Amino acid sequence: MTPRALPRPGSLTPSRLRRLAAAGESERLEFKAGRAAARDIVDAAVCFANGDGGLVLWGIDDDGGVSGTTFRDPQALRKQVFHGTSPSQVVEAQGIEMNGLLVIALWVAHSPVLVSTSGGAYLQRLGTECVPMTPDRLVIRQIDTRALDLSAALTPVGVSGIDELEVQRYRQLLPTDDAGERLRRLGTIELLEAIGALSRMSGESVLTVAGLLVFGTEQELRSTLPQHHVVYLRTPTGSTEYERRVVSSAPVLRLIDQLLLEVSAAARTRTLRMGAQDLELPDYPERVLREAIVNAIAHRHYTLPGDIVVRQTTSRVEIENPGGFPEGIDADSVIQHAPVHRNRRLCDLLDRVRLMERSGLGVDRIFEDQLRFGKAPPTYDADRTSVRLRLDARDFDEPFARFVIGEEQRGRVWRVEELLVASHLRRMGPADRATLARVMQRTEREAQDILQEGLGQILDRFGSGPGSRFALSARVQAILGAEAAYTRERGLAREAQRNLILQHADQFGRVDNRTVRDLLQVQRSEATNLLRALEKRGLLIQRGSRRWAYYEPVPQSTLPM
Repeated sequence: MTPRALPRPGSLTPSRLRRLAAAGESERLEFKAGRAAARDIVDAAVCFANGDGGLVLWGIDDDGGVSGTTFRDPQALRKQVFHGTSPSQVVEAQGIEMNGLLVIALWVAHSPVLVSTSGGAYLQRLGTECVPMTPDRLVIRQIDTRALDLSAALTPVGVSGIDELEVQRYRQLLPTDDAGERLRRLGTIELLEAIGALSRMSGESVLTVAGLLVFGTEQELRSTLPQHHVVYLRTPTGSTEYERRVVSSAPVLRLIDQLLLEVSAAARTRTLRMGAQDLELPDYPERVLREAIVNAIAHRHYTLPGDIVVRQTTSRVEIENPGGFPEGIDADSVIQHAPVHRNRRLCDLLDRVRLMERSGLGVDRIFEDQLRFGKAPPTYDADRTSVRLRLDARDFDEPFARFVIGEEQRGRVWRVEELLVASHLRRMGPADRATLARVMQRTEREAQDILQEGLGQILDRFGSGPGSRFALSARVQAILGAEAAYTRERGLAREAQRNLILQHADQFGRVDNRTVRDLLQVQRSEATNLLRALEKRGLLIQRGSRRWAYYEPVPQSTLPM
């Protein structure tokens, strides 16, 4: 359910307040009766700060009735909340007079770090109640805000729990640079200590959680970290019955290889002839699968129950892992957001063997290879309990794949944003800048720079300014075998401009060259051509001449049937 929208800070009126009171409390709206103490307001602020933010109405009873508060100074209340929370929270406050009674509204923002009262009480919002955080929820919140790295915690597993085969597997994956060679020459204990997989506790060497995940035996993983559990299911499309099921608690490196083999064994591979070269285009490129699986393992919430589940049908692969996106990321920012690592020690171990991109390029590469190989872009879906990534193999756009690879063979280096735009326009047709900005997960200003600098040879622009639309160029449409689509798109864009001019003329009784230039953000000559074309079609009548010319709409009764 989408949370109920709250009014902007400082914008409440008595009528809006009555509507809020009548609607009742919610996860983000709290009523406090007039007899409540200021410390109760501080508690509510802590709850909202540790959640999604919210609004406290002091002077509204639980049933929505107005009782008012005798606390007369909203700014003094802001100071009390500031001094009563740790770290101190800056809130917005407003007083609203209703029938001689004062209600104080307090807007609390979500905090990116864990918040307590100045007395050390940690509280959270549960439905419409403010309740103490249990120890497990306190740990989860610390992990979500990256105050705690669970993967760096020590386990009771000593050196006897190390799987030497996994150590050797790790050595083989180390890069051949100087740093990699130095690590490769170390003994097992020295290597694991150097990379943070093994640490000292009471004079004994024990594995960290990250070390156990990568180097521990399967038996130790099952008994010490039962959350490390992966289920692979292969089902026919449209069926609930699986034809293959694999359950594994293997160490991470072996597990990644197992899942890659399972998915690849049931997927198709096409051969694309490009000149004298044959290119293999699998349903799921290996780099895409590897990045997706590694991300699910590295970013899962190891305090939460539940399995990583990989579901494969004949048409798609879906990977689901427990725990929502790390704090600050959602499905609409996953490409462009700076890297955020929930399990930093584990990510560091995987980064050393080039299985994970600490720089944040992993998600980019998932999108990049899917699009390069003529696939639909991946889709993410998330809530507080899980993240799901879907890779679609139903539609293979061979002409688009040929175009992208052909451009690469001619020296083009694609940015992921450029591939996203080209793929969207290929599938959906012309789009405006705002739409393409959302596709790229960029601001409109950033999108404009990318459209101008990187896609000049790929796109055609119809119109200019805010009303302009973009489409794949005539050259690209010819390569794709879609020349008719280009002609149709250009004609529709021009017709949309003409309709806008006619709408303005109908509404205001007249239109002139300057108005058209302002309306469509076009040059004088283009505005003149558009107006004359409409006059020629008998839809406008010119009045005056030269610089004083303007056009009136032709009355409907005189238009040809």
